[in-house]
Amino acid sequence: MQIGFAMCGSFCTHAASLEVLTRLKAQGYDILPIMSEITAFTDTRFGKAADLYKELQTLCGCEPIHTIVDAEPLGPAVPLEALVIAPCTGNTLAKIAGGITDTPVTMAAKAHLRCDRPTVIALASTGVHSNGFSLVRKVFDVEKADLKTPIAELGGKSLGEALLTPTKIYVKPVLALLEKVNVKGISHITGGGFYENIPRSIPDGFGAKIDKASLRILPIFDLIAKTGNIPERDMFNTFNMGVGMSIVVAKEDTAVREALNDVDGTEITDLQEVGDASQLGIDVSKYNGAIDWDKVRNA
Repeated sequence: MQIGFAMCGSFCTHAASLEVLTRLKAQGYDILPIMSEITAFTDTRFGKAADLYKELQTLCGCEPIHTIVDAEPLGPAVPLEALVIAPCTGNTLAKIAGGITDTPVTMAAKAHLRCDRPTVIALASTGVHSNGFSLVRKVFDVEKADLKTPIAELGGKSLGEALLTPTKIYVKPVLALLEKVNVKGISHITGGGFYENIPRSIPDGFGAKIDKASLRILPIFDLIAKTGNIPERDMFNTFNMGVGMSIVVAKEDTAVREALNDVDGTEITDLQEVGDASQLGIDVSKYNGAIDWDKVRNA
């Protein structure tokens, strides 16, 4: 994890800030040091600027950023997991609040905040819904199948009950979510939804890496895959796999966790920025080793 550690001109607190930085480094964090111009070039009774610069360089193993030009790429080009400003003077805090970026530290803060790294949340489906029934009929040969006998794999439901579970309507839960959360994109997960629809709902320059363990895959989908010997890649390209709708929100939106409970949703994954435009899309390689990258959207 790379953390930006920025120091402003509260010279009397630099020693305490260095102690914090040293502890973070000892815990294994990759630290990118950032200095305001006054910190980088001003000697005081608390120490020489050159000595502080050298100490930061030695501790972090890299040159401190000390110009606005070098701080500006932080964010989209050089994403940080976190940015610590210690010490943060009242002057710096006021500038950040006012959007003023006239120092390397305030520019680093602005660049980091503009990342607004999004995440995808999934609204749970109730079953197959209305997609993939041609394949379902073929897999189970429904004209001849026993649709009434309870099946243990379906939690005691019959095949008929599982297949005819009413489609969940998302109007009310989505409207409730919109009242609490800054929603950036919505995607209906129908046939092909994972590979085609989600990429349309995420920002340009991003790809989604979806962790299967985060999904609530319903038993009916496991039974379809097992009975029809259907590859997992085809299952996710045909059925909703327990996700009726995906919604893109800011990762930092504190209202998301509360709202998830209200709409029966679950967080899927963070969206990871992808530098190579040819790799934009959904990375489902985490499902198993047999599934490869699928390019689902052109740059």
